[in-house]
Amino acid sequence: MKYKRLLAVSISALLMFSSTAFAAEKTSDDDEQPMVITYDVAVQRAIDNTTDIDTLNDTIKYLDDCNSALWNNLNGIMALPDESYVLESDIGSSLSQTYNLSSNIKKSEYQKQMLEETALLTTRNYLNTIAVSKESIELMKQNIDVEKENYEQMKIKNKLGMLSDKDLATEKNKVDSLQNNLASTQLALDNAYTSFEKLIGIKNGEKYVIDYDIEYEPFKLDVPLDSYITIKTQTDPSIKAADADINNAKYQKNISTYETSAYSYEEKDNTLKAADRTKGDLVKDMKTNIQTCANNIDKTDEEIKAALLTIDDAKQKYDTAKVNYDVGNITKLQLDQASLAITSAQVSLLQLYSQYDIYKIKMAHPFLITG
Repeated sequence: MKYKRLLAVSISALLMFSSTAFAAEKTSDDDEQPMVITYDVAVQRAIDNTTDIDTLNDTIKYLDDCNSALWNNLNGIMALPDESYVLESDIGSSLSQTYNLSSNIKKSEYQKQMLEETALLTTRNYLNTIAVSKESIELMKQNIDVEKENYEQMKIKNKLGMLSDKDLATEKNKVDSLQNNLASTQLALDNAYTSFEKLIGIKNGEKYVIDYDIEYEPFKLDVPLDSYITIKTQTDPSIKAADADINNAKYQKNISTYETSAYSYEEKDNTLKAADRTKGDLVKDMKTNIQTCANNIDKTDEEIKAALLTIDDAKQKYDTAKVNYDVGNITKLQLDQASLAITSAQVSLLQLYSQYDIYKIKMAHPFLITG
């Protein structure tokens, strides 16, 4: 299924348009072509539009400049992290500062990487939400049409004394509830569009078309899960940032000056132990989260297989219903209900594809897995 959308409205006006306005592509008097937003384009725009990334870039440059200036003052003097030094105050202080700056540069780079990878997930979430919501809305409309048709038939039966007022009122409430759900889902879709536009920096009045499919591709690991967990708990940027803290704490512990207070070494040792504990907790949680996510992927895979069988079954039942309808054995309402069952099963499958897609991104970037 292809999900395309063209907007030529301001963000503030999004919530005011009806589902009909969102379903149609906007046109204008000029020949300006709308911008095509694919997933890759959306991700890059999201990254470019993330001010925290710009801030980190500025921070990295500033820290690097400061670090270069300190090293120039030291004239090449360097202390190795695995050796202890007692130095003159000015040299010891400069060495401590420069390694601290180097550590902060590394952390900032890992934090930048995490923000960029978060943009992958956030963008996919919005695109999937939009795609699923649009199909869900069409399902709701079809469901409402079927229930309205049923309600009209029930009204006739009620007038003939074949149906109680209570049963008729129950069906009316069902129709009203479906319409309310439709309105809520439409509002959620409108909000998703608004948030998506904010994420990728769409300007007021800027026209664009979303060109995106929710695609299903089975998740496969190139190595056993245990090996994958080991690799990720060593290479994930959140772990690397924790490593930077540990290395900095080790270095600071090994640098002392002649003026260092007696308890300074213990303070630095406690800082190192705290950094080690922080990393240990991160690794422990990440191992659990990756295993849980892998289990969710396996579970969703089975649900997808079941959903495909449900669609096949619904189609077979519809074909049978169509034959019976053509010869007058069933009513149009019953045929419409059979058609609705197909649409419902297809939307359920799309929802599973969307969830599966998100799990795959989280498995590739485990720091994104929470809870």
